[in-house]
Amino acid sequence: MVFITHDLSLLVEMSDSVAIMYAGEIVERAPSRRLYASPMHPYTRSLMQAFPPLTGPRRRLSGIAGQPPDLTSESPGCPFAPRCSQRVAGVCERVRPRLRQVEEGHWVACHLHE
Repeated sequence: MVFITHDLSLLVEMSDSVAIMYAGEIVERAPSRRLYASPMHPYTRSLMQAFPPLTGPRRRLSGIAGQPPDLTSESPGCPFAPRCSQRVAGVCERVRPRLRQVEEGHWVACHLHE
């Protein structure tokens, strides 16, 4: 079954594995619990900060700065780079990261993990 949502806390409760997509591309894929405990892509971390957890104490939520990308034109770099607070200057804007396995079963498309 494919379940599409921005609410990762809900998704972790319903699934065994998760693929996070941004601008139509998978940017992170891992077993649900591992991804929730240790997100590696800045977009995944941002999503987790934007929704309250299902259990536990309340915490301050934050949005994701900037605007979603224009999907009618493709840029050479990472589609999340304009919104990313951790972008590698001169690299993320020019080179599209490839999805690669960084831990057993945990895949990330981010220059921070190359």
